[in-house]
Amino acid sequence: MYWVYILQSTTTQRYYCGYTDDLDRRLKQHNDPDYHGTRTTKVFSGPWELIWQLNKIHWQGR
Repeated sequence: MYWVYILQSTTTQRYYCGYTDDLDRRLKQHNDPDYHGTRTTKVFSGPWELIWQLNKIHWQGR
């Protein structure tokens, strides 16, 4: 199952859209200052909170 999600920075009000197969892990990564795999949410100040999510059983990307 995959999740499409939108985060919002509580300090700058910026938005970030992404997708993942583990939403809890990914949200923690976005807010972890030591994790460097989330470039966009490190450039702009957080913390980031989940404001929207949609889960899909099958992902059909191109």
